[in-house]
Amino acid sequence: MHLGAQVGCVACVLGDPSCGSAGDALSADEQRDFFQLIPVPGWGSSSTGAGAFRARARGAVVGSLVADAAAMGVHWVYDLDVLQALADERSASHRQASTSTSTSTPEVGLEFTDPPRSPFYRYASGRNSPYGEQTLVLLHSLAARGGLDCVAYANAFAAHFAEGAFDGYRDVSTKGFLRNFQRGLAPPQTGVADAQANCVARAAPLVLAFAAPADPAPGLDAAGAAGGGRVEGQVRLGRAVRAATRVTQNSEAAGAWGAAGAEVLARVVRDGAAPSAAVRWVASQLEQQIAASRPPDVTDGADGAAPAPPASSDASQQQQQQQQAVESKVELAALVAGHLRQVLALAALPVPEATAKLGRNCHMPAALCTPLHVVLHMEHLAREERRARRGGGVGGSGDSRGQAEGEEEAEEEWDDGLAAAVGARFAQGIRAAIREGGCCASRASYAGALLGALGGEEGGVPAAWRARCTELPRIVEAVDAICLARDRA
Repeated sequence: MHLGAQVGCVACVLGDPSCGSAGDALSADEQRDFFQLIPVPGWGSSSTGAGAFRARARGAVVGSLVADAAAMGVHWVYDLDVLQALADERSASHRQASTSTSTSTPEVGLEFTDPPRSPFYRYASGRNSPYGEQTLVLLHSLAARGGLDCVAYANAFAAHFAEGAFDGYRDVSTKGFLRNFQRGLAPPQTGVADAQANCVARAAPLVLAFAAPADPAPGLDAAGAAGGGRVEGQVRLGRAVRAATRVTQNSEAAGAWGAAGAEVLARVVRDGAAPSAAVRWVASQLEQQIAASRPPDVTDGADGAAPAPPASSDASQQQQQQQQAVESKVELAALVAGHLRQVLALAALPVPEATAKLGRNCHMPAALCTPLHVVLHMEHLAREERRARRGGGVGGSGDSRGQAEGEEEAEEEWDDGLAAAVGARFAQGIRAAIREGGCCASRASYAGALLGALGGEEGGVPAAWRARCTELPRIVEAVDAICLARDRA
């Protein structure tokens, strides 16, 4: 326990194949996605909401990468006592600065801790974490190609993280990717059996590029069964997410968790949905698809006798493999849906308590559920604050628990004012995500995408934070390029 508190998950440092499932067989359509450009779609036929859609998409990317840079300074610090000491030290400096100046200084947390204290790498303050650096490679590849070109993305990833070219930290999936790439393998064989936080931390650029009004829910089978395939010539978001994910994380689990996280974000970005409604919708869609995918329980033939066996042993083996693949997808979908329901039920619980329940490491389900909880809790506080202003309940400034633990918060009105109120809690939410330590960079990255979408590129992300993010000018340039490509699509 003491070692775990000090260094976190040893498997993430040394490598552990059990962290993800092995890459499995892909359909012909899925295989083609690795060797052809998946172009970005247009914004949609209606111009009424296109401006807001674009603003939320831009805010998601900027929010994600600024939050990641803010968290880098204490990334993978699992010792909460160390974090408390750092927080006390920064608070004392903050109070001293406040008393020595005539103007009040902004509130401060552990964001942009300088000098950075990560036990696994030494970066200058303002640089993105290893997760953020991987996201940047994907963002720039999408911008350069006007869509997802998996071969070009793999080449860019290999060039960026190559020995002699990169001076930072390479995680398990990056090291495995480089080994496979150097062996001459092509995507998706470049990816390794891994299903950690990377697949969710990189969601924002893919949502910016591929979320479209026509996109339905992520299916169990990205190839076409139960919700996959193509609609009106546009590749669905879930399919693009799975292809991009498998370039470095070649596992069904990584694709499933990544697709779920991306679709939650897409519902907020594309439709302006409440985060709670987005999570609930994705969980519901997965549950419906699970029910639809279950074959009828047929044990007898038409005359009551046992059904005839398959014509050949080869056909029987193929049928068995197909059935096992469906069952595996169903089990994985049920797992994801169950954890989405769990985090919904914890929305009123303060972030420290919820993180202690959900986990603070970089493995699934914690790597998706803890940042989701941060945002759901910010939504809960904003709703409580509105109720208090209207004289209808407890305000959101303290330990506000508007429902019993394990009970989902009731649906109520959601409007632009409430969305802005949640987005305005960007700094509060990201500070809470960082303060809980562990894999706080991936946690802050995904939470920052959702809060950045709600608050907008400049409305929610503090100007002082944007100024401290070293890569911000290049981030904005790439975002501009992707938006232009969608304008022309």
